[in-house]
Amino acid sequence: MGRRRRSSLAAITAHSASINNYQQAVINLNDASRRSALFRAIRDAGLACQNVIQAERLPDEKEGPVWRAQCEDKSYHLVIVQADGTANVVSRTR
Repeated sequence: MGRRRRSSLAAITAHSASINNYQQAVINLNDASRRSALFRAIRDAGLACQNVIQAERLPDEKEGPVWRAQCEDKSYHLVIVQADGTANVVSRTR
């Protein structure tokens, strides 16, 4: 069973005002900035994570691009970024 939560990446990518599509804004981030954005999405979803140490892009879903983020405690979360800046975070329940 997994748990799905929503969070907003709009504030993180707001500095990129010329890009209206938040999905593309996250794709365009450098690795460190993208890990930071994914970290924020995971924490905003109410999940424990002190640092995203690795992020791997997976095949896109119909809702948008997907990243598998690994936290420092070796937990993994899937983050799906929607065009409006909303992030859906999917995690295993423990």
